[in-house]
Amino acid sequence: MDVWFFFALLRHQRSGRIFWAVLAGIAGALGVFFETETGVYLLVTFLIYSVLQAGLAAGERRAVGAKGWLLPPLAFYSAALLALLLLLLYASRGTLFTGAFWRGWGEALVAYAGQGVGALPIAELPDAPLIFFAIMITGYLAAVVYAVVRALHGKASRGEVLLATLAAYGLALLLLFVNRSHPYNLCHAAIPSRFF
Repeated sequence: MDVWFFFALLRHQRSGRIFWAVLAGIAGALGVFFETETGVYLLVTFLIYSVLQAGLAAGERRAVGAKGWLLPPLAFYSAALLALLLLLLYASRGTLFTGAFWRGWGEALVAYAGQGVGALPIAELPDAPLIFFAIMITGYLAAVVYAVVRALHGKASRGEVLLATLAAYGLALLLLFVNRSHPYNLCHAAIPSRFF
């Protein structure tokens, strides 16, 4: 779903139409539904995108009032919540509002992320994947920090905002690699790095 999410984000940034924010919200909801971690990363990524969009340079942004800055995140998260609620209502077969459903859905997150079940320690990796990991983290952080500094001064370009949003998503994907540190698992987090 991340490809569709970023496609909708690109279209939203170019056109400013709320339709694309809604479509990105639906992609984020589908991401949560089919692969919880990826979907959560997409939902957080849109928040970062929205904050960075507020720091666009005067020549890069359209004339919008306060409503224009609030409407895209509101449309995105409303669409994501509604779509996710409908998907979970269908998948739960009527048990959505029970504690058993939420315990069952959250069990994998707690067992794998919180308790480290199935974790492969990063210290056991050979040197080559660790070097690539360090290069990727440095590139992602540099892109995010650069865009944040430019946005704070109101001089960020649309390309910098989009690149920093992609880098923030890449940083989130690296969390999966840190938990499951297998050399081939680094390939999942390396996809956003192709744009740097």
